[in-house]
Amino acid sequence: MSSLFSSVFEEGWATTLSKHFSEEKFKLIGIKIATVRRNTTVYPDSKDVFKAFELTKYQEVKVVILGQDPYPEGSADGLAFSNSKNTLHTSPSLKVILDEIGRDYPESLSDINDGRLDPLDLSRWAKQGVLLLNTSLTVEKGKPGSHSLYWTGFTSAVVRSVNDKNDIVWLLMGAEARRYQDLITNPQHSIINVIHPAAGLYSGHDTFVGSGCFRKVNEALEALNKKQIIW
Repeated sequence: MSSLFSSVFEEGWATTLSKHFSEEKFKLIGIKIATVRRNTTVYPDSKDVFKAFELTKYQEVKVVILGQDPYPEGSADGLAFSNSKNTLHTSPSLKVILDEIGRDYPESLSDINDGRLDPLDLSRWAKQGVLLLNTSLTVEKGKPGSHSLYWTGFTSAVVRSVNDKNDIVWLLMGAEARRYQDLITNPQHSIINVIHPAAGLYSGHDTFVGSGCFRKVNEALEALNKKQIIW
């Protein structure tokens, strides 16, 4: 395969994305964001924009965690909620996530398997088949949601592409993620909805806490006879 998609993505992603999204539209996204980068700071770095697809090949996807957009303060590393570039503190969203995992799996808090010595780097999940996808893959510094319209078509194509597979567990985090739920039409999939991890920090009604969403993902995988995720 010789195409723009194949120059960016591995063969599985390139093949399936080409069925749902035109290369011309994909090229236009790149041109637009490159133009914006010349005038302002955009996160993540160019080399990390498609990191989720590099670390989780299409054939290996078994879980999709769908978030909102990259951290707008500089710690975005190309994986939804991952915080590996933040060496000073944990982002509010990831702190809530890690705390919830601690509630779901208190027996594993001291487990150092699968990269847990560096809990802010979620590439350990990506390498287990978890597609860590934001609905928007770029954002301008200090402007949450600033690029959401650029990526709507592409994100829809990704969701449709994974919908073509069978037995996927979807964890939709927040209102932006739920906008794509209508595209998940394969009855063999499992869908788990929660509010965005950071939402309760601002609303005061944190139903993410105690949702058990990470244990629910593993229970769904177990029901599908798939290996569970070491969170």
